[in-house]
Amino acid sequence: SSGINAEYGRTVVVPASSVASLSVLQPPETNNLAEIDGKYFPWTVDKLETRDWATVRGQLIAHFNQHRIPIQETAEGCVQIAGCVTCRPPYRACSSTNDIILARVQKLLDSFHNGPAS
Repeated sequence: SSGINAEYGRTVVVPASSVASLSVLQPPETNNLAEIDGKYFPWTVDKLETRDWATVRGQLIAHFNQHRIPIQETAEGCVQIAGCVTCRPPYRACSSTNDIILARVQKLLDSFHNGPAS
């Protein structure tokens, strides 16, 4: 597909970690808003029952401590890394205004999920 929707304009892909909220501009054809919310906002508190994020968060904190990177738990199960990077469950993507620190943190986050790079 071309990524263009003639009726609504162009389609833009945005990483889920960059989305703060989602507004539905027209009523859905089906009543699947809970399914959409779960797909695009998996870190919302009421959706976390399928995985023990506290265990993953504890392992993530230990991983960053091992690398001597300051990390602390914040509200809603998020963690703040190096004082300027925020990471939400499922702890795969982060956000920050400091691109240099964000890149370093993302590498450590990738090594946490995938093992150390060879």
